[in-house]
Parts: sequence; C-alpha cells; structure tokens
Amino acid sequence: MTTTTVSLRVEGVDLNDVPTLIATDEHLDDMQWASVDGLTTATIYVEDGCDRVCAAIDAARRIRNHLPNAQPLTVHEELVSATDISQRVGVSRETVRTWVEKLRATQDFPIPRGSVGGGTRGATKIWAWADIVTWLRDSREIDMDESFPGRDEIAEINVSLARVLQPVDHAWHAINQIHAHAVKEAVTAAASPAHVLDFVWPEPKVGLLFVEVRRSESHTSSDWTPTSANTGVGR
Repeated sequence: MTTTTVSLRVEGVDLNDVPTLIATDEHLDDMQWASVDGLTTATIYVEDGCDRVCAAIDAARRIRNHLPNAQPLTVHEELVSATDISQRVGVSRETVRTWVEKLRATQDFPIPRGSVGGGTRGATKIWAWADIVTWLRDSREIDMDESFPGRDEIAEINVSLARVLQPVDHAWHAINQIHAHAVKEAVTAAASPAHVLDFVWPEPKVGLLFVEVRRSESHTSSDWTPTSANTGVGR
C-alpha cells in the first residue's frame, strides 16, 4: 500500500533533551524525528484513502499535547538542485540540464521555487523535490516510490497549523480544567484510598478525560491504572 510522506517543521524541540526523547518515544513513536542544521522535522506517513490534511493536523495537536514547548509551523518541503536531482534519479547531469532548459519535449518541467547564490558562476536554481517526483511519474513514467501532498493540501495544512491552539482551543482547555477538578474529586472519593496522579488531556470537543490513579498510597511500585470519565464536554 502506498503511503504519503508529510513532514512538519517544528520549533521549540531539542532532540538531545532526555524528557523530550522519552515523550517522543512513548507518545509520538509513529513519527520520524530529525534535526539537521537547526531544522527539526516530524514526519508522518499517511496511507492511501486517509485524509492527509486531517492526519497532519492531528499530528500537530499531538505534538503540542505531549511537547508543550513545541511549535509545529508549516509543512517542510525539501528543496533540491539540479545536481541533487541527477544523483537521486540516477541520470546524468546533462539529462537533467535538458529537463531544466525545457529541451526535447520537457516544457512541462516544474518551475523552480527560487535560486541561491549568484556572482560570476551564476545562481543555482532549486526545486521542491515533491514537484520533481510528481513530474517524473506523470511525464517520464519514472516511479521514485515516493508520494507527497499536493500544493493545495500543503496550503490547507499550513493555514490549519496557524490555527492550532488558537483562542478557541484555549477556551476548550479552560472548560476541561473545570470538569477535570470535578472529576478528580469524584474519582478520589469513589476510589479512596486511591490517589489521583495525572490527567491526559483530550482533543478539544472530544469530551473524554482520562484519569490515572494509583490503587494504594502505600504501594511503592509503578502500579498505574487508567480510568476514563466522560466530562460531558462537546456533546
């Protein structure tokens, strides 16, 4: 089954930090994390038939939930030069030059996303690797066995990411805090001498609050029991 790769650029994450590594390993292990030259990305793989936009936003909310300092900002689009294209596709640089210069019926070759450098040697054009993969498949019948979200999907994801944990989310969080206090008192009374240890916050409007309790205050091992309670939020 084909999967689509979606990488999110995330700020506020130190992959050398032990608590961060524990959190990503325990709660975000379905994501591939990488940090290169100060750029940190979290990559998810979306199966065919699943909504890529929803999957990306869900991943962003999970990141914010388990890594409070993290800021998922935008979809990360990998940029490549003509040399990179030559090496990745396994063709000569001359072949890529004919593509870039739109020779030999390659007028539909993707437009560069920009250029870098300049001076006496000229600027180096750069393309989005996703654009190249799509062009190779559609125009040259070369399958790189990679799939990425389209431009419209990327734009929708980026707009949605800008709204993650905006005022409406904070409002729902405040409502959940009120219900959390009531649930904590109810669980403590019902499960006494159980001791309420922690809460796992739900997504806004989901309406479920998970409470973790320890059965006995005198128990010194890590005997944790998950209990769920419906807060009534979002009905």
